[in-house]
Amino acid sequence: MANVQLPIGDILHLDNLRYFNWNLKPDFKNIIYNAHNLEFENYFGRSSSLVKSRFMNYEFDCIEKTAMTLLCSEREKQIVLSYRPHLKDKLFVVPNVVDASKYFIAENKNIISFVGTLDYYPNILAINYLCHDFMPKISNELRTQFKFVVAGRNPLPGQKEMIEKAGFEFRTNLSESEMLQLISGTKINLVPITTGSGTRLKIIEGVLSGCECLSTELGAEGIESRLITRAELKAFPQKCQELALKPSFINSEELKDFFHLYDWQSWLQYHGQEFTSSLKKLARQGS
Repeated sequence: MANVQLPIGDILHLDNLRYFNWNLKPDFKNIIYNAHNLEFENYFGRSSSLVKSRFMNYEFDCIEKTAMTLLCSEREKQIVLSYRPHLKDKLFVVPNVVDASKYFIAENKNIISFVGTLDYYPNILAINYLCHDFMPKISNELRTQFKFVVAGRNPLPGQKEMIEKAGFEFRTNLSESEMLQLISGTKINLVPITTGSGTRLKIIEGVLSGCECLSTELGAEGIESRLITRAELKAFPQKCQELALKPSFINSEELKDFFHLYDWQSWLQYHGQEFTSSLKKLARQGS
């Protein structure tokens, strides 16, 4: 809980669900909520439960209070509408976008990597899977040909030791330049995600860097592209072997389409006018 005195304005932008529980003054007629993911999926997974249903309804009640809610994929929009179709005019899809000009494709791709915030729960599960189930099934031939790397910030106690014991190289607190170098040199981008919600920046960054992205269906949710290979966890080691040994091939047309969807300047070019018009309409209503 918190009591917050805000400056006077036309539109209040909220970036986290918890702010709806705060006492914010003055009251704003127009609230924009930036939903990075559906929190009821993020916290309670995909199985049904009473507590999940209660939280989901709380989340939708918060959306009811907004003038506009930003969702990161058409999939998430359709989920909200399946429960509350009358919210259609409040929902606007703004995908997770990046500055695509930063990413490049290295000539020598000799890395198989997992990249992500290391203390984020879906990533904790993914790293445990990679260390205990995935790596023991990887052939010595592949281990010799490629560097296996786990990289990210905020490591948990004991993670470094577990990761290195499994045969991965551990990298943390990388600069932006170092991270871009790592992704550009990655041949296979591993995304063994089994819980959570939202679209994965690691996939967007991987595709733009010319990686073969090997992901679970859940990990690739909201991203439609043939540049992503989807597989169940039990098939990850074999799929990784197949992708590693086949020659690299970049489908330039599909990469171009992907660029238009997830580069922020390209997205603004195609959707910016519609989004700006919606914002101006809100401002007029609030003044």
